[in-house]
Amino acid sequence: MVAEATAATASGVIRFSWVLVLLPVVSAALTLFFGKRTPGKGAVYGVLALGVSFAMSLAILWHFVQGGGAYAS
Repeated sequence: MVAEATAATASGVIRFSWVLVLLPVVSAALTLFFGKRTPGKGAVYGVLALGVSFAMSLAILWHFVQGGGAYAS
């Protein structure tokens, strides 16, 4: 039961792995447009994007460590 839940979560992360490429772009745009209005001058956007991409990367790595193959649509 736990393995099925883990597999379902990992395949969901694999399905949205394109977000890893989009996160720095969105973070840069948010910092550019809202950085001066944000307390701390917008560093929060970069730190948040880095944290989310790190967590997603670990989830994708865990998928392959557990023996998951390439994502097939």
